[in-house]
Amino acid sequence: MKDNEAVDVLALLKGAFPAHRMDPTDRDVWLGSLSPLDADLAYQAVMRGRNEWSFFPPWSVFMQGYRMQQHLREPAGEQRQDLPLTKGLKLPLWIRRWAAARYLYRRFGRDQDMRPFREQSKYVDPLTKEWMPDAEWLQEAEHVTDADVWANVRG
Repeated sequence: MKDNEAVDVLALLKGAFPAHRMDPTDRDVWLGSLSPLDADLAYQAVMRGRNEWSFFPPWSVFMQGYRMQQHLREPAGEQRQDLPLTKGLKLPLWIRRWAAARYLYRRFGRDQDMRPFREQSKYVDPLTKEWMPDAEWLQEAEHVTDADVWANVRG
């Protein structure tokens, strides 16, 4: 977002919580943190958050609202469009790894793993710092069939 948009978003946030005192350093940190974000999504996060937050939010709470707005912006099922639509087509290995981590983890005696895969990068928050390691869920994916994947994503 542009500098003036960051100022506007912060002013809107401060206006929703007039009792909150912000020193110049806090203001600069907020403006610097807002600048790489999408202005419309940040505005929507503040508009929704002012009805949900009792106090001026910490950055992490604001970002939860921002990520929710990102999620709401995506058309339903958009990620599924990238899956092969023909059941006869062999699914890529990363999709079987993804299914093992998200849906079939109990079969392998493991906890669910929601870290994003690099192949999903265009659908993931650009501020994501922890990605699924390339070798993670590889052994489990060898025991996941295409039918297992289709049974879970076509639901």
